[in-house]
Amino acid sequence: MTVSPAPDPLMLRVYKDDRKGATAFFRNRFFLNAIVARLAALEAKPVRVLVQACSIGAEPYSIAAVALERGLHIAIEATDIEPEFIAFAQRAQYPDAITVSMTAAEKKFFKPGGQGQVEADAALRATVKFLPPQSITHAMPGRYDATFAMNALTYVTPAEQTRAIATMAAATAYYLCLTAFHPDSIKSDIESAGFEPVMEDQASIHDGWGDRVRPGGAVPGTPEYSWMVPPYNMDCGDYAWRYCAIFRRKS
Repeated sequence: MTVSPAPDPLMLRVYKDDRKGATAFFRNRFFLNAIVARLAALEAKPVRVLVQACSIGAEPYSIAAVALERGLHIAIEATDIEPEFIAFAQRAQYPDAITVSMTAAEKKFFKPGGQGQVEADAALRATVKFLPPQSITHAMPGRYDATFAMNALTYVTPAEQTRAIATMAAATAYYLCLTAFHPDSIKSDIESAGFEPVMEDQASIHDGWGDRVRPGGAVPGTPEYSWMVPPYNMDCGDYAWRYCAIFRRKS
């Protein structure tokens, strides 16, 4: 497996055989702040979170850092289909270029690791527990307040997406956090699972995905269709679902 900084210093691209992905720390602060604020408002403590398709750990550690900065008592479990990605995440050592775009509050969770690397500190490591490898379409035995699957659904078929969302929803009490999904079927998948879009902060979160947002989006039927999105547009018929990243269970 190889891990290297992409041209944008925030991004890390990971490769293992035919598995690949792009990940980053604090990739969308609008999203992180919005979901952590919602989790902080829950009565249950600690808040239990599952991060599916966690890649090499940037997302679970980012959630942990924002939660800890807010004083939220949170317990995060994370998994991925690729064992080597999980092993890398457990080591929690990354190129020091990841800190270039971090705020001072974010940087304090990382310490120099030598040889051009930084390490996640003890607080982040204690907050995130890595589980054995698992696909997003497989059922989880636990029960979580929120489940994250960021950019993972772009790698499955629409039928597999339907099954994955139903499976994640069955283990989730309050919030599903999803990005880069099949847009033409996301509304029916979410509604069938008993969830609905969270509209608060939706436009800011959507346009905060950076390189995923392109004028015009992508052409239906192309590999980019589930990943590349246009700027927020309320004239789109299913915009509330297509442009959403946080879904809540219907009351």
